[in-house]
Amino acid sequence: MRMNGTSFDILVTHPPAASPAMPSWACARFAACVAGPNRRVTQYDGNLDFFRRYCLDPKRLLGWLARIDQRRKAGHYEDVPVDQHRILDSLEENAPWWQNRMVLAGELPSKMSSALFYRPTTSVEVHRHLRDVLQIVSLAFFPTIIQWGRAALPQLNDDLATESLLDNPEANPFLDCYRSYMASHIHQADLNHVIITVTAPAQAYAGWTMARYVKHERPDVDITLFGPDHLITIARDDVDHVIEPGDDGALLALIDTMFPPALEAPLHFPDFGGFPLSDYLSPERVLPLDLVPEGPPLSEFCANLSRRYGAKAFYSQSYTLFDAVSETPLQRPLSESSAYRISLPCRVRPDVDVNRLASAKTAGLRHIRWHVAGSLERDTHELLHAAARHGIWNHVTLENGADEEVVLAAEPTTIHSWDHETSSDVAMAGTHRRPPKQIQGYRTVQSLPGKPFWQEISEPMPLFTILSRHPVQTIIRWRISDDPPMKIDLGSDLQYHYQPPAELPPGYLEEICRMVEAGGSVGVQWVRHNLERAFLIAYATEQGVIVANSSLKHPRQEYIEKLKVSSGIDGSNYLERGYTSVKPEYRGLGIGTRLLDGLTRRAGDRKIFSIIDEDNRATQKIAIRNRTRRVATFYSEQLKKKVGIRMPEWMIDECESES
Repeated sequence: MRMNGTSFDILVTHPPAASPAMPSWACARFAACVAGPNRRVTQYDGNLDFFRRYCLDPKRLLGWLARIDQRRKAGHYEDVPVDQHRILDSLEENAPWWQNRMVLAGELPSKMSSALFYRPTTSVEVHRHLRDVLQIVSLAFFPTIIQWGRAALPQLNDDLATESLLDNPEANPFLDCYRSYMASHIHQADLNHVIITVTAPAQAYAGWTMARYVKHERPDVDITLFGPDHLITIARDDVDHVIEPGDDGALLALIDTMFPPALEAPLHFPDFGGFPLSDYLSPERVLPLDLVPEGPPLSEFCANLSRRYGAKAFYSQSYTLFDAVSETPLQRPLSESSAYRISLPCRVRPDVDVNRLASAKTAGLRHIRWHVAGSLERDTHELLHAAARHGIWNHVTLENGADEEVVLAAEPTTIHSWDHETSSDVAMAGTHRRPPKQIQGYRTVQSLPGKPFWQEISEPMPLFTILSRHPVQTIIRWRISDDPPMKIDLGSDLQYHYQPPAELPPGYLEEICRMVEAGGSVGVQWVRHNLERAFLIAYATEQGVIVANSSLKHPRQEYIEKLKVSSGIDGSNYLERGYTSVKPEYRGLGIGTRLLDGLTRRAGDRKIFSIIDEDNRATQKIAIRNRTRRVATFYSEQLKKKVGIRMPEWMIDECESES
């Protein structure tokens, strides 16, 4: 190694593709470790340059449009996926629109860094624009797929196949980016050592490209590659040293070898001072949080980072920190909140302590990214419910092979957002995010207007940022119209109706039948028959869509007789209150309670009872809020489950006083 009598120049760098909203934890930790007398340490975030300066450069984007057009005419895109074929068709049909879109891409960084980004319509416009831009980048460098904060080569069958693409500037966007922005750092006269950190599969391809580029440009410079063995093994021939995460002994030995004589122990507190913190694409300062050293509690460690670097939020990729946050000793009453916010990943597992979520919320936890490899069990749903009750946003990522029906059937007030993460056994293939289907809670009934706000944003990181200005219960009610994007607040313009069946508008009885059947808590054989003969039907609408319903029914005589045999309750001359159904997107707004209260007030002097499954917690909550009391239980042979009979409390008291 070439040595300089007065200084060692060390470049600690972070390759694409990771979130351009914050710097790298691994780089910050290395910078702190190698700092010392007679050493100059430079930090370079190639990820930030790639997304902010390279991919969003209008001149380059226009050039890539021309390249795509040439390749399309030459038949280059015959094997592209269907979604990319749609973009190609649109490029041919709407060329001026796409050109204007690329010209305006240079405005995106300032919009993402502005407080205007907290406005839902602004953030949606920005992310729609970003998706358009990155579709062009991906087509220009096909088969490489570039998404916001990640990269993938899903067509790779083995790591060795990557080598044919590595030095191809038309397939590898990172190569040209390094030549454009990293060259000035590489060609510093006193540069002795480059440390490249690769911490995620999406960075493997870019990290190997960077190692090879540096070695080609500066064969006299030592290169250390930091990352998990399965991500960096194939690049070993292009570097001088390899260090795996957690191998502090190898790290210390390398430092001692590089900088004799032995120096004092390196700092464990990460150094973010060399990063251009004001350039990251977020309206607030967010720092990574991946490894907390032993000693001070987590809250003190975060507070120190917050004071030193002005961070308002911390976004972790470490699965080990969930327990550390939830077990943090409380420094304040449970009613108070931390001055900063934390987002953590957590693999779904049965040993997560539900009772610690309250203290975790107080410690700053506001956002959990649950990773699911199979199916969600009942106790996991309880965990998600508990987190939602504490105002924590639940984002569920379905990994390869996970059951999509889990979230299709889930309540949007519990699983607030979700997506797919597709990875490969081939390390260099990276990972890419597949957006969720546009779904609603009841798939057989009339669709709600627009789509959920979170589906427009899609990435967990910006959603976490927006949570700093808007609570969970507000964001989950936002829907966005198509074009132009307009915000719709579910529940802001509800209309309540109480009508006999004969007075319902055309088509409404059919829709209410579908609503009841979609709820899945009653047998469907007699739904239409009973509703056609009901005493009164209640329903709530918003923008012309039925979002909730209930009814007062005349029980059939054979039903009354079965009920008397099963429970001992004589339902003769009673109205049955039931068929209550609320679209999942509208739950928690008190709509069901209001409908049932309105029905009860309109029953006159008639007695009312209702039958509710013992495991139907949502309807039971509504019944309790409507001041009903369980008077009997029995096993329903039709439903194959235990059910309860409930009556309004004042009716029970009245019956008891009469007797």
